[in-house]
Amino acid sequence: MADIFNEIDEELRADKAKQAWQRYGKIAIAGAAVIVACAAGYTYWQKSERAAQLELADRYAAALALGASKEGAPASAQALAALASESSGGFALLGRLQSAAMIGEAGDHLASADAYRAIANDTSVEALYRDLAVVLAVAQGAAGNGDSEALMKELELQLGDEKPWRYTARQVAAGLSLARGDTAAAKDFLTRISDDPNAPLGLRGSAAELLRSIGS
Repeated sequence: MADIFNEIDEELRADKAKQAWQRYGKIAIAGAAVIVACAAGYTYWQKSERAAQLELADRYAAALALGASKEGAPASAQALAALASESSGGFALLGRLQSAAMIGEAGDHLASADAYRAIANDTSVEALYRDLAVVLAVAQGAAGNGDSEALMKELELQLGDEKPWRYTARQVAAGLSLARGDTAAAKDFLTRISDDPNAPLGLRGSAAELLRSIGS
């Protein structure tokens, strides 16, 4: 799963940075004056908040370290789930995502898919990450030899040109197509990645390699 998370990071930087500036850039500039005016109180709050965040970061790193081997993956998944339940915001979501990943690392791909679906169906989670959870749920379902037809239907909405995780979704769709024996569809999905200059380089390279392997 490490490779897919690296690829996800590339897609996130490409699609998320512009959205973040459009949504929060002007607010941040206006808020600078407030921060200057309240410097003393803000500094105290920041130190307290930073300490709490560092503690969560330490717990997160320790939980991931448990999953360095397949044997440690179940303990890692439990520790990450505990972190998610005892925190809020980014660490809570990250804990849930990584806990689901570790369940998959332990070999229970269908349980991992269900954990991702729980995130995808949680309306308190931002849509960007709910979409990500759908893609990862389908990927784990495919790894667990789930019904390829049903999984493809679940993935359909993530394949559009406007979707932030479209490249990863298309690679998963190519795998599902191959599982169904539809080589032509697999080639089409992979070509849409390899020929797209906006696709992350890692995904373009792996798509091109897969195309060569199936005889593009």
